[in-house]
Amino acid sequence: EQVSSALENSNYDIDFQKNIDCAKDNDMLIVDYELPNMSNISDIKEYKYIASKKEISIKKYTDSYIAKRYEDVLYSITLRSLYEMFSIDTSNEINGVTFNGFVTQVNPATGITERKCILSIQVDRNKFSQINLSQVESKACFKALKGVSAAKLVDISPITPILTFNKKD
Repeated sequence: EQVSSALENSNYDIDFQKNIDCAKDNDMLIVDYELPNMSNISDIKEYKYIASKKEISIKKYTDSYIAKRYEDVLYSITLRSLYEMFSIDTSNEINGVTFNGFVTQVNPATGITERKCILSIQVDRNKFSQINLSQVESKACFKALKGVSAAKLVDISPITPILTFNKKD
């Protein structure tokens, strides 16, 4: 499909494996999108060569900075994906999009790889077209559009998606 192909070809400043499923239900597009997990966010602030010791020291970001950066990345990918989906649909066949963001990672308590939906948003074309994306703060915009997510995305707490599609059809 044209939408999933366009989303998979979107370039971001972090490298992550995209896995995107799309389904159309009347004029609603439902998208399940594999978002980056924490391992995709670099924790290294800078490298410094110490000539006297002939070694490289590594300075890392704080955990709170990494958590904030991770949130910014996920909310920004969500908003950009919504923008791209509406932009691709030049024939206006899609009046709304439901975007479900999933993260796959190893649960540190069990050692088992888990896939969880951690954010979900449903937005109609008209409402979204009124937003000046170049001026918004991604989390505030997501919340103003009635998006649902865990209190802290870094905790990878699962939420119930607003709308899902039956993949068995």
